[in-house]
Amino acid sequence: MAINFEGIGPKLAINNSIEQQAIDLKKKALILHKGNDKAQALKASKDFESVYVGEFLKSIFPKNGGDNLFGGGAGENAFQSYLLDEYAKSVVNQGGFGIAKQVYTQLLKQQEVQK
Repeated sequence: MAINFEGIGPKLAINNSIEQQAIDLKKKALILHKGNDKAQALKASKDFESVYVGEFLKSIFPKNGGDNLFGGGAGENAFQSYLLDEYAKSVVNQGGFGIAKQVYTQLLKQQEVQK
């Protein structure tokens, strides 16, 4: 039985690797909800939202030029995505956009259906 993730936020134009991450997290969430572990379902929901928020932040920050966060250079270019991923996790841990809560609610509903 699939979980309906539609209607939990605006759609993003995302690249293949991020799209694959989202698919993997969705599969992980589906597997976890079968185990009926609320803590793991909450973590999977937060991970799912972190991917979304990370892509949102990447669209805001300049890539390879513009106003460089730490002075520019190859190091900044190489590690900017990691920094933005950590920013995304921080945003989600402080309440995020509400996506994790909605995904978590859907996971719990799916658990009830399967009981």
